[in-house]
Amino acid sequence: MTTTERPHGRTKYLKERCRCSVCRAANSRYENMRKLRPTTLVDAGPVREHVNMLREHGLGTRRIATLAGMPRQNIQALLYGKRPTKRMRPEGAARILAIKPGTDEPTSGARMDACGARRRLQALVSNGWCYRELAERLGCNAGHVGKLMRAGRLRYSTVTRIKRMFDELWDVAPPENTVEQRRAAARARSHAVACGWAPAMAWDDDTIDDPDAAAEGAGFIAHGRKLPPLDELQWLLESESERAIAHRFGVTEAAIYHALRRAA
Repeated sequence: MTTTERPHGRTKYLKERCRCSVCRAANSRYENMRKLRPTTLVDAGPVREHVNMLREHGLGTRRIATLAGMPRQNIQALLYGKRPTKRMRPEGAARILAIKPGTDEPTSGARMDACGARRRLQALVSNGWCYRELAERLGCNAGHVGKLMRAGRLRYSTVTRIKRMFDELWDVAPPENTVEQRRAAARARSHAVACGWAPAMAWDDDTIDDPDAAAEGAGFIAHGRKLPPLDELQWLLESESERAIAHRFGVTEAAIYHALRRAA
């Protein structure tokens, strides 16, 4: 059908932008009837929050769409559209809400919250592991380690590598066999103290990935510059040298010696 043959009505109103009285009346009748029809759509807000929660646990939009049995574009429109979806069909919402975190292994490229990864890297630096040592184990350069510590979200594969490295090194002292290694470890500890980073022993496995949790384990003082209670100090001395503890809390080795002598 050509443009001149199209009859006046709502289609001509929409397609050809005809604004004659017949086309405008047809469009008005349709809109009035549409408003009177009961809607079965549901609010997309809770669904959007659920999708964001799944993404925090490492599920990408492609995998969520596959599990929900819908096109990936639907999930992207829910999150990123110029006008994000406000209402959606109840059956689609139910399929998305049925997806639970942990029921499916995240894909290596899925991006997730980096809070736990940042804390693990910071804890290792607090323990004396310098950026160069960490970079060698992660297969990157020292500058990239700094970027990882500032990242808001990281790939699941990167988070997994950091967790694996932390599990191997959290209770292992860094190499301090040479003068250069000792200086690097001392600089790492001093940097961690200046930044207020918590050591590995200040975190529990159940809280280190929780953005709302705070470090409160043995020997951690948020801003340093003072020693922990005597019992914690003695506990720390069982696994660390006086020099390492002095760097962590921003004091001299003599301060540790005098604290122990006063207690005795």
